[in-house]
Amino acid sequence: MGQNIIAHRVEDVDLARIEEIMGPIARKVRVLPRGWAIVKGLAAKIKEPLIVRITAKVYPKSTGKTAYERFLSS
Repeated sequence: MGQNIIAHRVEDVDLARIEEIMGPIARKVRVLPRGWAIVKGLAAKIKEPLIVRITAKVYPKSTGKTAYERFLSS
């Protein structure tokens, strides 16, 4: 489908390439909070990029824990 999903952590080199694909809206990805992304599909009927919320089905067991908390729980 030629989909592009771009989240908030993008390096400058990657951002330049994404701008070639998506246009200037790609710069807006840096203001998106965690869990949000810009999506653009070349084969989709909607030609404009969409801003969507990405929800995880599973989180790593270490999410929200410090190394000390993981040590205590093991």
